[in-house]
This record gives sequence, structure tokens and C-alpha cells, in this order.
Amino acid sequence: MCFKVLGSQAALIVCFSPLVFSLPAHATTITPGSTVVIASGGTAPGNSSNYDFFGLNGQPVNLTNFTVNAVANSAYGGSGGYSVVAAPGTGAFLTGIAFNRGCNCGLSQVVAAFSPLASGSFDLYVLDGNTDGNTVGNVSVALSVNGGAFTYIASPFYSGTNAFLQFDVTSAAAGDFFQLLATAAPGNYTSLGGVTFGDPAPPPTPEPEPLLLLSTGLLGVAGIVRRRLRG
Repeated sequence: MCFKVLGSQAALIVCFSPLVFSLPAHATTITPGSTVVIASGGTAPGNSSNYDFFGLNGQPVNLTNFTVNAVANSAYGGSGGYSVVAAPGTGAFLTGIAFNRGCNCGLSQVVAAFSPLASGSFDLYVLDGNTDGNTVGNVSVALSVNGGAFTYIASPFYSGTNAFLQFDVTSAAAGDFFQLLATAAPGNYTSLGGVTFGDPAPPPTPEPEPLLLLSTGLLGVAGIVRRRLRG
């Protein structure tokens, strides 16, 4: 689109190309990370402000930036065969589990769900393999957001090990709904020992909106036109 601006000395032709703009779509991404193995009694990964260990015997919980729900229908406080770990900033304790009592026939079932209270990126560590192997043991753990596809990590340990499976989450929005699914080994119930979170990172500074760039360009053109008319 072009138009002519008449001045005292010469005509100035000003042209604009159509500009289509839209707000960026929210897109939370999940990437499988490494397996973090902690020696018995060692401190779990994550920060001291955000963790939730499942079970019935007072396993510690401290959540500042997230809400976590163990949606499995049963919980167990652990036995002598369960692993021992320390939550960040606490002493060591015997781990427990949240598990789905019912068909112990190798199903895939959601064990826990959580949501961030603020937008940003974070690391999630899922405690797996901490059991005594007595009808609870997984072959994989998976994470999804807002009902989307699950991202899977194979479980490298069956029981008695503080194995934390790491997921890297980027560009999450406050209120995003995450689900943790476990796939049980044949003859086992699906179970998880708890979750810890790395330090949340705030969302990146947004790029200037196209509308702002357009208005800046128009101001520049207006200045040129004024100079031409005054000339």
C-alpha cells in the first residue's frame, strides 16, 4: 500500500507492506533427562522449598511453588527393604510410596499430579525404584501436561535404590496440569516414591510485540514526512 505526500519541493512516496501479527502461543515442553542415583541416606536432588515424598509414616513435604497430589488410591509407609533418603534441608527418612491398589497386571496408571503456581521453567525429579520389590516395581515413568502425550523414561532400577528420573520442563504456565504415569512390571502395582523440583526459572523476557514495532516504524515515517514538508 502506497500513498503520495506532497511537499513544497518534491513529492514523497511512502509505502507500507501489510503486517499480520498474533500473540505467541503458550507451549510447555517436556524433555527426558538423566537418572540421578543417590546413595542410601544421601540428599535428594532439588531445592529445599519444593518436594513431596509419598507414604503413610510422615514422609516429608514442603511445597512453595507447586501443588502436588498423589492421585493413586493407596499409600504405604515403607518397610526394611525400602530405600532411605534425605529431603533437601532435612535428615534421612525411610521412603514410602503412593500406589494403585487393584490389578497388579502390568498396567499404566497415573500416580500423581501437580501444577506450578507461577510461570517459568524447572527440573522435576521423580523417585522410582525405592521399594522392596514386593509386588511394586515399574518399567517406566512418564510425564504429560494439559492432557497431551506422555514423555517416557525407562526405569533402570526395580527396587531398593534411590533413583530419581529427571524431566526438564520449559515455558510452563501457572496452573498447567501435569500428570505422572507409571507402567508396572507384570505382577506389580504402579507406584512412585515422591517428587522434588529444581529451582524454578522465571520466563524469559518477551520480544517486542509486532504492534510496537509497527508503531515505531510509523513514527519514523512521520518524522521523514514532516522534514520533507518543512523543506
